[in-house]
Amino acid sequence: MKLLSTYKEFILEKNNSNIDSNLILEGGAAGHMMHPFDDRNLTFDDFRKFIDAGLQGEMTFDEEPTEKTDGQNVFATVKDGKVLFARNKGQLKSPLTLNGITDMFKNHASELVRDTFTFAAQDLANSLSKLSKEDQEKYFDNGNNFMNMELIYSKNPNVINYDRDVIQFHGIKITDGEGNITGEMGSSSAKEISNLLDRVEAKVGKVFTIIPPQVLKLRKDVSFDDNTKYFMKKVDALQNKYNLNGADEVSRYIRPFEDLFLELGSVVLKNAANFVAASPDAEMQRLHDQIRTEAGKIKRGDNLTQIAKVEAELARLDRIGGIESIIPTEGLVFKYKGKIYKLTGTFAAINQLMGIIKYGR
Repeated sequence: MKLLSTYKEFILEKNNSNIDSNLILEGGAAGHMMHPFDDRNLTFDDFRKFIDAGLQGEMTFDEEPTEKTDGQNVFATVKDGKVLFARNKGQLKSPLTLNGITDMFKNHASELVRDTFTFAAQDLANSLSKLSKEDQEKYFDNGNNFMNMELIYSKNPNVINYDRDVIQFHGIKITDGEGNITGEMGSSSAKEISNLLDRVEAKVGKVFTIIPPQVLKLRKDVSFDDNTKYFMKKVDALQNKYNLNGADEVSRYIRPFEDLFLELGSVVLKNAANFVAASPDAEMQRLHDQIRTEAGKIKRGDNLTQIAKVEAELARLDRIGGIESIIPTEGLVFKYKGKIYKLTGTFAAINQLMGIIKYGR
């Protein structure tokens, strides 16, 4: 299976090679991160907890909520003192050397994609090799465990423009040595390794700076009472519509819950701060202006297929808060009962809109 981290990468790859339809467009070796409505085992009562916690600004269930960033995913490990890399399951079993991952991208159609992975791999090879042998073994188990991370290169943006170049550690993934992820050490492992690298002055590379998961600061919604009633009423209506109780799973009733949680995400994220983007207000305004301008151009054109797609995504955006609810982040990540979920708000809609605007898809 071939894994591509962004729609931009997919388009470039598609134009330069034959690709089968078996693609994952998010997360590389990490796979797809679930929305709450993706989880077949969550109940109506679980959803009510998410609503209350989100509006209270207290999404700390198993650990602190962090930002989901809009970059490229890669895994890295250390074996016999050498730093190795992976982008898919096969490479988790047989990871690539520094030369190997550089070769993997040397013929990529986008020079900026090549630079992103090449520069990051070089900085990581230098940084992680400076960990003590004891720490290398403790966290990486001689090549069996991998740090999951996001590469954010300001010259190679996806939807969101960032104004700094960082490698954001997410946490250690444990594998069985055959490419299968069997467990994780959580975000605490990312913080610990980041701190260890800081002690040996290895966090800042030639291009990238290594950072731990970006903890988001949430505040209580200013319209907490009204919004709590609004969202709880929606959950109650859906539960009553299908004649279910609070402990029933919601897996068969996805679409209404999708809109509900995307809308909830847009509200919660408007109450968030401490984003990776150093100038979030300026980037938020840029996104608002770009979507209004470019969507308007398409709607005034004569391509009926594109017009229909844009209007559908704008309608979807309106259902979950509208253009004014767009903020410069891919979303919030939280851990609940041992599972990791994301609240993305308006990002899915603007990602689709940007695809239509940039690529005419």
